[in-house]
Amino acid sequence: RNKRNMRSLGEALGGKEKMCHIKILSSTTTLTDEGYTMSAVSSFNDEGRSRRPLLLASAGQKTPSLYMVVAMAQSFAWFFGLPILCKPLWGQLFHDRSPNESELILNLATILGTFAIYMAVIFPIYWLEIPFFEQYKIDPDHPWPWKKQQNTTNSGSSSISQSEQENEAARKLFWAMTKKSVQLMAINQCLLIPLLTHMKHVMFPTSAPSFDVVEDWPSYWEMLTDNGSMCLLHELGFYLSHRMMHSHKYLYQFHKVHHEYKQNNVMAAQHNHPIDYILTIVGPALLSTVIVNPHSVTQFQFAVWILVTNLDDHCGYSFPWSPVRWFPFASLTEQHEFHHAINMGCFASKLNIYDKIFDSETTYLKWSKKRDAKSSHPAKEE
Repeated sequence: RNKRNMRSLGEALGGKEKMCHIKILSSTTTLTDEGYTMSAVSSFNDEGRSRRPLLLASAGQKTPSLYMVVAMAQSFAWFFGLPILCKPLWGQLFHDRSPNESELILNLATILGTFAIYMAVIFPIYWLEIPFFEQYKIDPDHPWPWKKQQNTTNSGSSSISQSEQENEAARKLFWAMTKKSVQLMAINQCLLIPLLTHMKHVMFPTSAPSFDVVEDWPSYWEMLTDNGSMCLLHELGFYLSHRMMHSHKYLYQFHKVHHEYKQNNVMAAQHNHPIDYILTIVGPALLSTVIVNPHSVTQFQFAVWILVTNLDDHCGYSFPWSPVRWFPFASLTEQHEFHHAINMGCFASKLNIYDKIFDSETTYLKWSKKRDAKSSHPAKEE
């Protein structure tokens, strides 16, 4: 079974069945064909020598630390501050608009605005490769594919030429994938979102959210209960549809498009076949809003939360200050990265409740337990 998992992992990462060194899931974890090795405080190069201290990297997304305080502060700002900022805008933006038009504007502005803001934050981190942030890179041994690598080896012009060709091929593949992601994003968000929003109002005319800022503006208790209810419903819908896409060959032909990225970055979050996008992304979100029928500002809060979670799942970093990871039952970024790495288990996104209920995180827990054991008792160098 372990050999099968290794083969699956190698294929998922684009490697061969016999792997010498593949770094996944954390900046301090190494998976080799001999087993798992890990250092809690150091990152190692291929020869096993300590490269640089990573004391901060040991502060995980659920480890009590100053970073967790920062994560909590962001969450509280989202819950308490966002409605305060939105209230004066709601009357100006939606006062004279129909419910259908208002919700369409809200949906498009939320999706495109959240992506634009997240990109504005993460792009400098990608491009500048600042060491402070790079210590949280999930796959530190493999450079980002858009980077042109300078080959400094002295092993001969033929090997240098081959390496340069491989690097150039990887860069061309990345930009081709990015172009495809932009095309899919245009179809899904600029065509499907308006269509599905209109269908929601036709099929469920009483589910249109209120945009009133005087009589219907929700209390914080209503925001808490509605956000919590939508989160549980959406996570159940996403879990079941996501697992279904992996379980049936016919459906997987659509979902496998999302797994085309071998090294996750934020564009992978937008890389969905339209059928996959309807079934696993928009479908659960629309159904949860239909069932709960929240106020529009609560719906906006919820949409921002699930969008940030999706981007965080695929950003390629496991930041300990992530606002969507610090609380009980929240899934970790590495769990979704693990899912992408071996293409099995960890079907959840925001919460790991249903992974626990339906026993679909066993493989990840075994890996995590073995990693932690190696961290506590590092193997002696031979």
